[in-house]
Amino acid sequence: MNNAKTKNELLIAIARQHFGSKVMDRKVQAALEAAYRAGKSAATKRQNPDYNHSKHQILIDMLHSDTGATLQQMANATGWKKHSVSCALSAVLKTKWKFDIITIRQAGKACVYRINQQKDPL
Repeated sequence: MNNAKTKNELLIAIARQHFGSKVMDRKVQAALEAAYRAGKSAATKRQNPDYNHSKHQILIDMLHSDTGATLQQMANATGWKKHSVSCALSAVLKTKWKFDIITIRQAGKACVYRINQQKDPL
């Protein structure tokens, strides 16, 4: 069974469940196809662990450097906003993956974050 036939059968089954035996118009079919494509794309992203953790890996690599990194540097590297980077540091790296992240505060400068090499879980 090819993918086109499988996709059409799936769309028809969804439409029959939702609309009964009524005939689908083109707008409904287009909406169903868009939902099917979006669901398939999301499922692919969830199944691929490299996709989910690639930006986290960028953060880990930056924090492993001797100089560490500021929130702004990490935000620029990942394309995230600073509050998203901060959330990733605390929720994912510290809590979930048990990294010991050191914060270095300097007067008049941005805080620098590093991973404590002595307590590195990797």
